[in-house]
Formats: sequence, C-alpha cells, structure tokens
Amino acid sequence: MNQKILNSPDFQGLSHDEALESLKKRIENYQKIYETIDDDRLSYIKLFNFSSKILTNKIYGSVSKSIVPALMAWHIGTRPIWLARCGTPVGAVGGSEIFPFIAPKDAPLSEEGLMFAQLLGEFVNSRCKTWYSNRVDPSHNNDEDLVRLNDGRVGAGFKVLTSTVPRAYQTAVAAQFGAKVEQTPNLNPLDVGVMNGFGSSDKVSDLEWYQVWKEKPLFTRFPGGESYADVVSRLEPCITDVEQQMAPVLVISHVSVLQVLVAYFLRTPMDQVHNIQIPMNSVLELTPAIDGKWGLHIHRLLEETHIPGYCATSQKDQTN
Repeated sequence: MNQKILNSPDFQGLSHDEALESLKKRIENYQKIYETIDDDRLSYIKLFNFSSKILTNKIYGSVSKSIVPALMAWHIGTRPIWLARCGTPVGAVGGSEIFPFIAPKDAPLSEEGLMFAQLLGEFVNSRCKTWYSNRVDPSHNNDEDLVRLNDGRVGAGFKVLTSTVPRAYQTAVAAQFGAKVEQTPNLNPLDVGVMNGFGSSDKVSDLEWYQVWKEKPLFTRFPGGESYADVVSRLEPCITDVEQQMAPVLVISHVSVLQVLVAYFLRTPMDQVHNIQIPMNSVLELTPAIDGKWGLHIHRLLEETHIPGYCATSQKDQTN
C-alpha cells in the first residue's frame, strides 16, 4: 500500500494517513462490485497484490509467451535504468548515409572508448550510491542496502547487461562496476547483412532497397540481414528481464537495440524507431514517473568523438 501511495498521482497533496485511508476506502468499493471468476471452463488470468501471485487458466499461445511474463515483471519500484552505447573501438571510421561509423566487430576499445568506460563507471557508481542512500533505514544496522552502502559495494547490487560484441563487454569490464556482467546475443546490433562495412564512398541512397526501406523502415530487412521488427522480437525477453529488476539496471549495447528500448519505455511508435537519436559517449537515464510513464535524461560524459568522418547530426538512421 505504501508503494501505491508514494507512486500514484491519485494521492498527491494528501498526508500519508489521509492517502492510506483513501486507498482503503477505494479497495472496499472495488470489493463490492468485483465478481470472482471460478468457472474453469473460461480462460483467465488472476493477479494477486499486483503480480505478487499470478493464477492462469487455459492460457496458451502468444498470451502465455508474452503477456504472462510481462505481468510477472511489471512493478511499481523506483529504480533507474541506464542505457549506453559501447565505447569507441579502434579503427572506427566514418560510414555511409545510414551508418555513422564502421569498424571491425572484434575491434578492441580505443583510448577514447576506455576513457568513456571509466567515466561511465564513475557515473553509475555515483548514481547507485544516491539511489541506495535514499532507500536505507539507518536504524536497521543489518539492512542489506545499508551494509552494501557502508562497504562501498553498491556495484554488487545492480544488473549489467551487454551484447556479445567484444567492445560492449570491454566497456563494462573497463568501467569496473563491481557487478557481474551478463552477455546476451539478443542485445547484438541489427544484422545489416551484405551491407556490413559500407563506407562513405558507398551510396546507399542509390540502391533500390533503400527506397523501400525509407517507406517501411520497421519491416524492411537489410539484404541478407534483419529488420527493426526482428530486433523488436528478439528483445522481448531482455525487456522482461530489465522490467522485473528491483535494483538499477545498465544496458550497454548498440544504436539499433537502444533505439528499440527507448521507444518501448517512452511509448514511441515503433515505425519511428529509426529516427531516435542515441548519442555516443553518453548515458540515457530512464526514471519511472508517478503517472506510470518514464522520464528520459541524457548525460553526455564526453563532449565529442574523434572518429574520422563521423557526423551523427546529419545521420538519423543509425545501426552501429
């Protein structure tokens, strides 16, 4: 009940006691009109105490695959979610119209990339300390969050997810979070197929495929590769994983993946996902708002990138 009172806009301007009394009366009124489903011939999902317990009956197919895990993951906690592109790799150069830069997938982090990773580690650890300090109760000496805060082990309390591309994992390791880093191929960048490695001299806009892609960017696959819709589909378990976390979460990935994640949390139409800007050397901080939505704040940790020929402002469609 306290979580509901603190996070719902319905109780703004009320004292804690007034809000609690209002919530109890609301529950009583709900109970007067609620009808319990007890006919097991029907398909139904029952939630108890906001997904603390879920009962399903005759639920199959896409509902069981997608909706039930989502209902189990959603909660009203106040943890932040941080999204960041991996650090700049060695050998990166300016790309074509829709690729801001190109670099070998196995390229290690450059000096700039390592510097960004260090700043990312400092940013996240600072944010974690603030988040834990707002949660702990000093009167309980055995409180897990208080012990972690006093010992300086705040990094052990949050989740770090990266793609399997080396520079993403290296960014997390170089940041020295103190947390376990989990790699998943679901966070790998959009597969651009035969267009991988297209440079500044390759005129993508002259290709017939490009004109089709501009009209239907969500469902048009790159030749021999994926579409944004494919990325949306494979990100579903990752989104569920991020949603269910009660502590802060950091995702280090690539533009196409982060575009989809931002679109999901900000409720941006998916057919506009390719237009979302994901700046380099920055952290996108998502924080839950009291109206059930998410706020976005961008923290630029390095002012610019030194990739030759890179110009993100003129290239909205980014897949690196």
